Formats: sequence, C-alpha cells, structure tokens
Amino acid sequence: MPVPFINKVLGNDKTIFYAWFESMHTRIDIALCNRPEGVCEKVIDLIYNELQDIEKTVNRFDPGSELYLLNESASVCPVIVSPGLFQIIKDCIDYYEKTSGCFDITVNSLDSYRDGIQGIVCKDLNNSIFYENPAIKIDLGGYAKGYALDKCVGILRENGITDALVNFGNSSVFALGNHPSGNGWKITLPSADTGQDSFVILQDECLSTSGNEEKKLHIRSPFDGQCIEAFKPVSVVTKDASSGEVFSTASFVSQATGREFFINFATIKYQ
Repeated sequence: MPVPFINKVLGNDKTIFYAWFESMHTRIDIALCNRPEGVCEKVIDLIYNELQDIEKTVNRFDPGSELYLLNESASVCPVIVSPGLFQIIKDCIDYYEKTSGCFDITVNSLDSYRDGIQGIVCKDLNNSIFYENPAIKIDLGGYAKGYALDKCVGILRENGITDALVNFGNSSVFALGNHPSGNGWKITLPSADTGQDSFVILQDECLSTSGNEEKKLHIRSPFDGQCIEAFKPVSVVTKDASSGEVFSTASFVSQATGREFFINFATIKYQ
C-alpha cells in the first residue's frame, strides 16, 4: 500500500480504517467504516491511483499533463482531448453560465485577458477544443478537487463502502452514510469572525469552503482579474463535490464583488 493507515477497533463489531496521503498538492484523509481491512486497503489503492491519473490530466503546471499541452497548443489549431477532459471543460463552461460569470476557468489567462471562456470552441464530434485568442489559458483549480472527490466517492460505492468520510485538505469534505457512533458525520465549521467553531451534520453530502488566507490571496475576480482581498470564507453543502467546489468559489466571488447569481440546490453558509 502506498499510504499510511490505521485500523481502529471501536467495539461492538465497529471499526474505522483510516488512511492519509498527499495528492494534487493536498493532504487527503479517508475514514472507512465497518469493512474488512483487506477491502479497505484495496479501495485506498484504487483511490490513490485514480487521483494520480486525474492529476496527470488537469495539472496545468505539469508539462506532461493533458491540460498543460492543451493550453500550449489550442490557440494554434484545434486539439483533440480525452473524453474526460472534454466533459470537464464543457461542464465548467455550463457553470460559468449558471453563476453569471462568478466561476470562470479562464480567470488566470495571460495579460489580464477577460472573458476568455467566450473564446473556447468545443466540438462534440471529435472532442476537440480551440482557443480563439492565444492569451486564453484554462485553470481547473477551482473544480478539479471536487471532480476528484466525486471520483473517490464513486469508487467507494462501487466497492460496497456505505459509510465513509473523505477529506480534501479541509476545504472539501464528503460524508458518505454514517459514523459508527451515530447518524451522519459531524463536521467542524471554523468561524473567521468569532473564533468559535460551529458544525454541520452531513449525510451523503459534501461541504466545500472557499476563501482567502491573509498571507496568500489566491482567488481572483473574473471581472477584473484582480485578487480578491476579502477573507471571510463561504461554505456550501451540496449532494456532489463538483458543484460544491464551483458554488463555494462563485459565492465567495459574488460576496466580494456584489455580482449575484441564483441557485436552488445548495445550502450556502457565509461565515
């Protein structure tokens, strides 16, 4: 097994298998409940390998990744990409529309180029993508973790895991089923203002949180390209992690810029 793990016996035939490792520049923590150790080890291996494959697809900084090669070549001629990357980009374009531009995967385009998403041409016939301007660059950092987390949950379900928790760096947490001690999973929700923690109970749901750190402004406004200087985080509870990542980022941008969008299938908590 490529990762450290602990198998803890809780009594009354209840166990938690706990593993952690680094992937996608993030610490991943996984707790699997009431399953044999061998099954848990197999599932963790499957998840680890899946995340390695995803990173090879979406890491825009890796010269060997599919997204890096797309960003380098798509303004010269249409590039045929894998079905997975093609669907990711199409989904993100759809989220751009749903969030009135508050979520934009071209926010880090070159030379402060704006509205780059309007210049992405997707051809369904052959899964090709073309950039109408050489300044356009796609950055999937606000989507990839949620996408990867959904893939992890899919692997859990495919292998008969009904009760588990998967934590991507504390910013995206998916709770599947129940903790051995009760219904759902109790997840701490730190407060930026009061310093007092609150919590939510998740069951087959994802909690995604977006916000800046005081020493590291990393979220840019799609509308002017400038780093958002607000620090008050936004947390969103959704049924899947991909939309949670999108809507937490978009809600943080909306809160800071005054741009509004409407969604009716997520719970938003402004901390």
